[in-house]
Amino acid sequence: MAKKWIAGVIKHPGREKKRAEEHGISTHEQMERDAHSSNPSLRGAGKLGLRLSAMHHGAKKRNWYDHSK
Repeated sequence: MAKKWIAGVIKHPGREKKRAEEHGISTHEQMERDAHSSNPSLRGAGKLGLRLSAMHHGAKKRNWYDHSK
């Protein structure tokens, strides 16, 4: 798998945020609505957004052998 696969997957950065602002709802709620859309493009973007939001971006990688923490 490519190192930066997420960058290749995201075709329109900020798409969900822009749609959420237009509808006056949170970005997460917009992604949930789009994930159930009949439009395949919106459905894919919504599902990808929910999948990526579940990742812990910026979280420190934990060393499983270091028990000092």
